[in-house]
Amino acid sequence: MRLVVFLVSMVNFSVQAGPCNSDQYRNFDFWLGEWRVESNGKLAGSSKISKILDGCVLLEEYETPTGFKGKSLNIFDKSSGKWHQTWTDNTGLLLKLEGEFLDGKMVLRGQTKQPDGVVKTHEISWEKSAEHRVHQHWRTSSDLKLWKTEFYGVYSLKADAESKIQSVTSKEGQKPQY
Repeated sequence: MRLVVFLVSMVNFSVQAGPCNSDQYRNFDFWLGEWRVESNGKLAGSSKISKILDGCVLLEEYETPTGFKGKSLNIFDKSSGKWHQTWTDNTGLLLKLEGEFLDGKMVLRGQTKQPDGVVKTHEISWEKSAEHRVHQHWRTSSDLKLWKTEFYGVYSLKADAESKIQSVTSKEGQKPQY
């Protein structure tokens, strides 16, 4: 009898949802994939966004052709109802951001203290704009009145971007004309 109770409890345990299966944990899933990132119409870098730690965390791995590299960990905190991102890169920058998903857009904010003591607020937003595209806008302010764009990037899924390049270059062996 004990064996039956044990086996039934194991079956119940195995079909329960994981700790990160609620809808809030899916808010940032539109960012998953391998991306080509452009800014001002030029290649800015590439980014790979994947789920790790049993689907609880999104890992961002970003790099540019010039050797700049950065990574972020992104998670929904059920206790606060907020999303968190911790970003670090090979320049020594550490950003800790917090925010939420509203109206189809993820918006995270955080602060850094500059060497001169000025506190700078960082706001980064991500929005899916079309099939296989995400827009990222990173802006900063020292007074929350005037904002400066630090980076505006358009993410295109690599498979989608590469197939368009291939279809243009392979047409009758001709190179694209610009």
